[in-house]
Amino acid sequence: MITALDVSDLRFLASVNQIQTTAEQAQEQISSGLRLQSPSDDPADVSASILTSAELGQTEQVQTNLGLVTSEVNSGEQALEDATSVLQNVNTLGTQGLSGTQAPAQLSTLASQVQASLEELVGDANTSVEGRYVFSGDDYMVAPYSLDATQPNGVSAYAGSAATRQIMDANGSTFAISESGDEIFDNASPGASVFAAVNALQVALANVPTVAQGDPAYNAQYTAQQTAIQAAMTQVGTAQAQLSGVLSFYGTVQDRLQSATTTANQLQVTQQTDLSNVQDADATQAALNLSMANTHLDAAMSARAERSNKTLFDYMA
Repeated sequence: MITALDVSDLRFLASVNQIQTTAEQAQEQISSGLRLQSPSDDPADVSASILTSAELGQTEQVQTNLGLVTSEVNSGEQALEDATSVLQNVNTLGTQGLSGTQAPAQLSTLASQVQASLEELVGDANTSVEGRYVFSGDDYMVAPYSLDATQPNGVSAYAGSAATRQIMDANGSTFAISESGDEIFDNASPGASVFAAVNALQVALANVPTVAQGDPAYNAQYTAQQTAIQAAMTQVGTAQAQLSGVLSFYGTVQDRLQSATTTANQLQVTQQTDLSNVQDADATQAALNLSMANTHLDAAMSARAERSNKTLFDYMA
């Protein structure tokens, strides 16, 4: 065993050990690209690294959530654009029915076209993204509506729920992202139900006189039909205003989502840079440290060899 090492020998061994440690750290930094390998490397920076990593993870989750919601909102906005176009077409059909020149057969044809429009509106209300019904509120796994001619509005009762979902942006604030199908398509405000207005027009157009032209009762029945069509058209106008307001809401949500996404992307870049500044090794400096450590080690060994021909084996019993 080694015995009676003097102070200079101990100092030499300690120095060699320190140089080798420096060389190993430099080599690890070059290999991994990281300056921090363990808490002992720099306790203060390790704490900063953990905090920044957690913040970056939260920002990335916000980005993911914003992406999913943006897809839903965009699909909802497109469905509402289509519904607005459909309702405008319904308005045109109703105007034709009020012209006073349409024969009963033509009015029946207009009624069929309005019915087709109602079916298209139900399709818009049932818009889905990856199995999630956009207008079903929080109960997004259920289709909100189906056609039901036995109902006054021509559709089934709303099968969804209230829309209370909100999305959080990178700054921690939240905002609403949707409205429920019953708020949009079957609003309870007087005349604001899209479904009820369209179905009322369809019924009015289909309710043609039951007697032939020339019959004393024909004019009275035709006038009653025209009055019903006019009343339905008033509802259609109110429903168009209702749908326009909802479309405006979704446009505002799209703007907020775009702004939130931009902010999150910028924050992610900043956090990644901060994390890199704390964690990443300076490759040039690490290579220089490795080279200097090897040089110092060679110099130390050479100096020690010149000082004495003894080796560690000379101290072994």
